[in-house]
Amino acid sequence: MLKKVYSSLPTFKTVEFHHGLNIIVAEKSNPLSGKSTRNGAGKSTIVEILHFLFGGNVDPIFKSQELIEHSFSVDFEVNNKNFTITRSAKQPTKFILNMMREEQKETRIYSKTELIGLLRQEFFWDMPESVSLRSTLSYFLRRDADGGFSESTEFIKQQKASDKKKTLSYLLGLDTDLPQEWEELEMKRKDLNSLNKIMKNGMIDSIKMDSSYLKSEKIVYEERVQKLEDEIAKFEVLPEYRNLEQEANDLTQKINEITDRNFFLNKELSVLDQSLESEKQMNTKFSIKDMYEEMNILMPDSIYKRFEDVEIFHESVVRNRRAYLLEEREEISERLKNNSLEIERLAKRRQEIMVILQNKGAIDQFSKLQDELNKIKTRYTEIMNQLKTLDDIVNIKTELTTGKAKLIKKMRENQADQEELIKHAVLTINHTLEELYGTNHGTRFTVDVSEQSGLVVMLSKPDKKSRGINNMLIFSFDMMLIEMNKKLGRSLDFLFHDSHLFDGVDSTQTKIALTLAARKTKELNFQYITTVNSDIYSLLSDELDQYKLELDLTDAEESGGLLGIRLQ
Repeated sequence: MLKKVYSSLPTFKTVEFHHGLNIIVAEKSNPLSGKSTRNGAGKSTIVEILHFLFGGNVDPIFKSQELIEHSFSVDFEVNNKNFTITRSAKQPTKFILNMMREEQKETRIYSKTELIGLLRQEFFWDMPESVSLRSTLSYFLRRDADGGFSESTEFIKQQKASDKKKTLSYLLGLDTDLPQEWEELEMKRKDLNSLNKIMKNGMIDSIKMDSSYLKSEKIVYEERVQKLEDEIAKFEVLPEYRNLEQEANDLTQKINEITDRNFFLNKELSVLDQSLESEKQMNTKFSIKDMYEEMNILMPDSIYKRFEDVEIFHESVVRNRRAYLLEEREEISERLKNNSLEIERLAKRRQEIMVILQNKGAIDQFSKLQDELNKIKTRYTEIMNQLKTLDDIVNIKTELTTGKAKLIKKMRENQADQEELIKHAVLTINHTLEELYGTNHGTRFTVDVSEQSGLVVMLSKPDKKSRGINNMLIFSFDMMLIEMNKKLGRSLDFLFHDSHLFDGVDSTQTKIALTLAARKTKELNFQYITTVNSDIYSLLSDELDQYKLELDLTDAEESGGLLGIRLQ
């Protein structure tokens, strides 16, 4: 049972609840507007606070500048234990939990996961891991902002089918493993669709790619691969091409040797040129005799004769050496010329051989064989992948066909086993609708199995229903859920509807619904909380005044709402 909702925000109006029916009345300054905002009276804000404290995501309202520094708290009792949960948007991952049991108080900081684990244990002791606590709670704390008042069997618009089926199976006492198995079959069906797309996109349209054809293709391509691999393994280069390769190598070696010799010959030629330059005779007109006479030294003619003979001899030697050097230079020049011609001849032959080796012959044939083998192996791999995909498709189709049939049979057997629970749910909703609209209300609640979608839980009216009728279907459905919760021995014992539930509902039906809720809460010992606009409440019976909370909410002024302030 919820006891109190409060905040560290000084202007916040604490909400204290009691057993049974709780009616929160809000004064609307413009009843004809039909609008209710968080900046107004704040009726919907109570639901947001409860979701926030019971492990929900942080709504933007709590992150506002006015609220970010403040915490919110809820006091509640379950399983003879009193709890307080406190949380702030500033530290959203921390939940301060106070627990009072047998006059002993325990205080702990819980993470979101830990808190949800605790609430799962306290509210729904038999809840399996496949069922979401947050989804289950949302049926008892519907939010208009999520589309919670659009469809009776959904707490949010376009609720995920698998989540809906698992949660409703749990709330109705059915086997929750069966919707989980159905979801797994649906995943395999999606895999099948994906495989079919892969096959369609990966095959040639002009060829019928069935299993028998692909198996024949596999055999043919296995043989082709084997033949080519054997041919390549035995492949040898023809001898004449090996000889050409050797000749080309020999030519390269000879060219390199001649080039090396030319280097040294050019060095010798350079030395000869330098020697020839130094051996040039100097042209001089100054004789030895002139030199001595210049110095006033007189010598006999016989001495001068000897000097002249020496000079003649020296000139003869110089002429002979120069002739020798010129002869050597001519010989080296001739050798260099011949070597250049030889290099040119050898290079031309080598070029001819390289053209032969590069453009035709055994090497080219070997490369072609390798390319062909790679192409055939690629196609062979495609065939094997397509065969595997076809096998997967056949296996999944078989599993879907047999698995679906078995699962539908198990679902029907489970519903047969739980016939009394389903009957109780159907009659509970029917009795509520009979009180609201009489025995000819024309609405039926069904729990069945469909071969297309598995579990079917549906509450619908055959003819076109108004918003008011739709909301009363939601009221009937949720009253059934809380009653089933009590019947199955689960501990969650509160149901909260804000004023959106009564939008479009005739005041007579609203009065009947609230009177019924007051009676049911006493009979089954649970708590029903609702918010009602003052214009609607004024049309109801005075008998309901005893359930009205002492809480004044209005949207006429800034301080009149639940928060006591207007958010920017």
